Amino acid sequence: MKLEASEVYYYPDVMIVCDETDRDPKIKRRPCLIAEVSSKSTSDIDRTEKLFAYQKLEGLQVYILLAQDAIRAEIYRRDLNGWRYELYENGDTMKVPCVNIEIKLDDLYKNVELESA
Repeated sequence: MKLEASEVYYYPDVMIVCDETDRDPKIKRRPCLIAEVSSKSTSDIDRTEKLFAYQKLEGLQVYILLAQDAIRAEIYRRDLNGWRYELYENGDTMKVPCVNIEIKLDDLYKNVELESA
């Protein structure tokens, strides 16, 4: 499914849309959460172009970058003062209030073979 962000279309690895008015079956415009699995080849685009485009999405609350070479999640979270950065690593638990869940990073990476650094 495509995501429209600033008149550009992306195909996020994971996207959650909670806005019931965002009903187009092929294009989403108001996700609350976007997650990308970031690799050496996609990291720069994920942290610049996509980050800036996604931050313009009105309803987006959380943008998660999951590493392929380590148990690590980088989260850009919208709060009252704008966007803040959070880093979670092996053993940490991520809180994702927009979908009211907590995820142990170790559980998320269970049975995943990490790329060598």
